[in-house]
Amino acid sequence: MDKNIVISIKTIFITFLFVVASLLLYQIRDVVFQLVIALILALSVESTISSLVKRKIPRWVAVILVFGGAMLALGGFTTIALPDIISQTRKLLMNLPYLVESVVPNEELRRSLSTELSKLTFSQGGVVSFTVNFFSNAITTVTLFIFTLYLSIDLPNVKKRFIELFGEKHKSRLDESWHEIEVNLSRWIKGQLFLMVAVGLAAYVGLVFLKIPYAVPLAIISGLLEVVPVLGPIIATIVAGVVGFSIDPLTGTMVVALFVGIQQLENTILVPRIMQKVIGFNPLVTMMALLIGGQLFGIIGALIAVPTILILIVITHSIISIEVDDTGLE
Repeated sequence: MDKNIVISIKTIFITFLFVVASLLLYQIRDVVFQLVIALILALSVESTISSLVKRKIPRWVAVILVFGGAMLALGGFTTIALPDIISQTRKLLMNLPYLVESVVPNEELRRSLSTELSKLTFSQGGVVSFTVNFFSNAITTVTLFIFTLYLSIDLPNVKKRFIELFGEKHKSRLDESWHEIEVNLSRWIKGQLFLMVAVGLAAYVGLVFLKIPYAVPLAIISGLLEVVPVLGPIIATIVAGVVGFSIDPLTGTMVVALFVGIQQLENTILVPRIMQKVIGFNPLVTMMALLIGGQLFGIIGALIAVPTILILIVITHSIISIEVDDTGLE
């Protein structure tokens, strides 16, 4: 009887601690998100840092070289291009409802399309709103940079402590899984960034050639939405098509053909060559991850959804392998 009472009290206490911890994590969820993003970024650049360390460069110097180069590029982009990009994007978004009205004859469809485009852009969780707010919020940007920098410098120690939690028996397999996460995150992020830049640049060149207004924001929207499989290119095509058809039907048709052609070239040439080495992904899984992450945590959740799924896939494979080793099954 006494033993049951002790177990019951212990269970209640553990449950209470779990609830308190959950509430605390919810209250500091913004900080937790930044730490998660910082960890993903640190893991994604680790392969580059490790390659520099192998060349006898001190780790802290390698970290500064990688992050310094990234900050110089980002700072140059922000100083030179971002103000003009934000200005043109705001003009496009302000005029978008009128462009939709001039293109779509059906009032109900026009109202529905305008509402959805407004959600995508103007809402607090919209892509454009998030991008502008992120770059304008210096504290958030600096904090995320510092988190990532410290994690990168101390990542070998973090890795060592994490693996030690599971004992010496599984050290080798966990080390392999950690390395696999680093490599795949690096490949996915670099590949995704390349695809976004390639699609955005191709869209910009094509739109300028067709003399379409708002070419810069339309190309940026196309590049940003590249991270959303299937649905992203469709939305980008619709937005650009609305601008094209507001000029005349022939121009609108050429704009739609341009975006469809870019996606066909990407799907047949770029994606197979760039993303073939990244394991565990297909469009359905990626879309589901983005939708679930976006639904739960907004645009931040959508951004970290795919890297999180990648990490979970590797961890799941590692757990299954450990279970097989422990049971002695072949």
